[in-house]
Amino acid sequence: MYLVIKPFFAFDEFKSVKSADGAMSFHLFNGKNSKIINIVEDRRLDSLIKYFSRYSHKARANVKVIIIDMYSPYVSLIKKILEITFKI
Repeated sequence: MYLVIKPFFAFDEFKSVKSADGAMSFHLFNGKNSKIINIVEDRRLDSLIKYFSRYSHKARANVKVIIIDMYSPYVSLIKKILEITFKI
C-alpha cells in the first residue's frame, strides 16, 4: 500500500509503447512543479481504480485539487475512488 499522495496533482494520458496493454498510458504528476509521480501503463478506468486503490482511504482523502482533461473515466475515478466533489 502506498502511504502518501500529493494534495495537488494532475494527470493525463499519452501514447507510450506498442506493447502497453491499452492504446494510451496514464501519467500522474505534481500539479505545482510538473514532476512525474508515476506512470500507469493503461489509462482505462479499471486499471486506474486498481492503481489508486493501493493508497489508503486516509491518503486519498488528503487530495484537495486534481487537474485533468474531461476524459469521462477520469471524472468517474475522481468521484468513486478519490471522493472529491467535481468542479469545473
